[in-house]
Amino acid sequence: MEQALSMGPAANVTVLELPAGGYYLIPGSGHDLAAMQAEHGARVGWQVSRSPSGVLVSGRSGDRSCLFKRDLPASAIIGALRDTPAYLLI
Repeated sequence: MEQALSMGPAANVTVLELPAGGYYLIPGSGHDLAAMQAEHGARVGWQVSRSPSGVLVSGRSGDRSCLFKRDLPASAIIGALRDTPAYLLI
C-alpha cells in the first residue's frame, strides 16, 4: 500500500510475482488479473489503481483474493485540484 501511495497522482499497474523470482510490471488498466497470472505463470498478482482520491489494490494468489482500499484525506484532494483552473478564459 505504501508503494502504491508513493506512485504519481494517477497510475494503474498490474504486478506479477514470477516463479523464478522477480516481478513483472504491466502498466495500464483493464487487465484480467487471473488471465495475466496464467499467461506468465505467476504465483501471486496485484492490480494497483491510484487516483487523486485514493488507492485500490486487489491481490490474487491461487483461489484466494483480497482487496485493499485507502482514501486520501480531503486536504490531499484539494491540493491535487489546486493546480487545475476552476474557470475558462474565452
